[in-house]
Amino acid sequence: MLIDTILPYLRKVTDGRIDYDKSPQLGITEVEEHIDTEATLFEATGLFHHELGPTDIDAGSTETLSYTATLPRNETELKTKLVSVGMNEEQAEACLTIQDDFELVKVFRHYGLAEPIFFNEYIWRCDPAKVGHALSQLEHD
Repeated sequence: MLIDTILPYLRKVTDGRIDYDKSPQLGITEVEEHIDTEATLFEATGLFHHELGPTDIDAGSTETLSYTATLPRNETELKTKLVSVGMNEEQAEACLTIQDDFELVKVFRHYGLAEPIFFNEYIWRCDPAKVGHALSQLEHD
């Protein structure tokens, strides 16, 4: 799929700014990207994602990654967000389970927390134990 579908599509939608070399014996030997902004890269990958016809669970996974990029979120916040964008409760639960099982987002569980904290490790590169510890010290409503 990478060689026959993804890379040719990204080459096309970026006007060659994502390029690659391949050999019949080795497959992909080099990938180069000449993207000057993150927005351009996200646009290209977003177009490809849209072309694949994502399911509701796929869209929920993208929403979760985006929502946890701003702040770590507890499970209730994430479920509420997913329901607010059109998922039902069961889909939201399935989405979070998949996110956790495949480690698309990191989940921190700590005895001092009322519920798990989900965070996007690509954004929050800090020690999750420190995040969890700091959050567990906050007053609960």
